[in-house]
Amino acid sequence: MSSLLLLGLWLSAAGQPAWAELDIAVITDEDSPGAAVNTVLRSVQEDVDAYRMNPSQSAQAIKNHVSKGLRATYATAEYQYTEGGKARTHTILARSGADPQLPDAALVQPRAGVTIARLDYPGFESVLAPAPGSVAATDAELKIARTMEYMTKNKKLPLGGELRMWISQAPCESCSGVLDMLHTKVLNEQRVVVRYLPVNSTGDLNSPSGRFHTSRKALLHSLQGAGVLNQGNPEAIRVLSCGPG
Repeated sequence: MSSLLLLGLWLSAAGQPAWAELDIAVITDEDSPGAAVNTVLRSVQEDVDAYRMNPSQSAQAIKNHVSKGLRATYATAEYQYTEGGKARTHTILARSGADPQLPDAALVQPRAGVTIARLDYPGFESVLAPAPGSVAATDAELKIARTMEYMTKNKKLPLGGELRMWISQAPCESCSGVLDMLHTKVLNEQRVVVRYLPVNSTGDLNSPSGRFHTSRKALLHSLQGAGVLNQGNPEAIRVLSCGPG
């Protein structure tokens, strides 16, 4: 009997199958921080690309979008599952704040295998909710959780897969509760792995959080075509607390 099988049997006997866990932790060197930063930045890039699809935005609206984006939580989730005997991955991207105005379905799913997360779906009532009065009411984690709920309950994605999520900052207590509800009430306790960028209390530009903020700032300011806000301000490269954008 293989060591992996023995480990699985031991964990099952202890009351927790080896694959059924919710694992939330800060990114470490073992998680390949560079790759993790690039994965989170995918949600920033998609945010910028989607915003560019509406050329009628005023200069003030663009400035507001950029300013909120510099404070927002960004998250990228990858749902890995098997369908028709083939391994597949569906990516869900989110930015905290109110749902974006994306009337074109192609913007909600800009290409095959990619979805921009939302808080609300017409005609669909979610069982996932943050604590009353929580600042997490429009956060990226909640958007991804509700999008996974919507897509699995409407047979757009099958159950039985594994969800991996990368977040630009640590989930707050309410968001952690939402992720636990996603794990138990929606995904039937299948494996959910969440990794977040560490706090950058010293303003180190070479840290994972510093590299993320530098790249996020460049991507968002590309919407304006010129100018960079907060340049040289150490506060601008620190990871903020979990909250709406």
